[in-house]
Amino acid sequence: MGEEVVVNVDMADFVQMKGYGFTVAFDTEQIEFVRATTTNSLLGQGEFAAPRTIAQADGRVDIAAYGDMVTEGDLGLSLVFRTKTEIENTEIEVTGSQVSDGSLGVNAVALPAPVQIQTRPEAFALANNYPNPFNPATTIKYALPEASQVRLEVFNVVGQVVRTMVDAHQNAGRYVVQWDATNDNGVNLSSGIYFYRLQVEGNYLEVKKMLLLK
Repeated sequence: MGEEVVVNVDMADFVQMKGYGFTVAFDTEQIEFVRATTTNSLLGQGEFAAPRTIAQADGRVDIAAYGDMVTEGDLGLSLVFRTKTEIENTEIEVTGSQVSDGSLGVNAVALPAPVQIQTRPEAFALANNYPNPFNPATTIKYALPEASQVRLEVFNVVGQVVRTMVDAHQNAGRYVVQWDATNDNGVNLSSGIYFYRLQVEGNYLEVKKMLLLK
């Protein structure tokens, strides 16, 4: 939370450019817009040559600049956001991008694909599986704030390991696995209560319960 996220936007291969404008859309519950900066002074040093926010409301920011005529080069922009919460997944999208040429004509330009943003987890965590109860499969999520040796196992009610889902060294991040109610030999298991355990070497151990109904 409070982490700055930078999205880079490049404008290149234009014939001529005197200004530009575009809109950035994002989820205001998860991130806030901080500023837009340029990595060079391609449009000169005029009052409006640097990118500036001209409107902002409801998760949309309009950014524009206008300066000297440019006939070649690569204009690089950095859009800086600040996270409001730990982010599992959110999207930043540039829309309505336009370039103004020397005759004051306005040309639409190709838009970059939406950028997916995910912050590093702040703590080890094992989520409740879903759906629960389930049939025939369920999803298990967990989070690692640092690289770790991880073991995720499923047990029956008498404490026997019926399925090892993960046994590996993994980087920090969020992970999703799906259990199809089979054991390590691929045999379908019967209805009943099962437990899944996340064990992170030297750091974390948590067990949760799930119910298989057929």
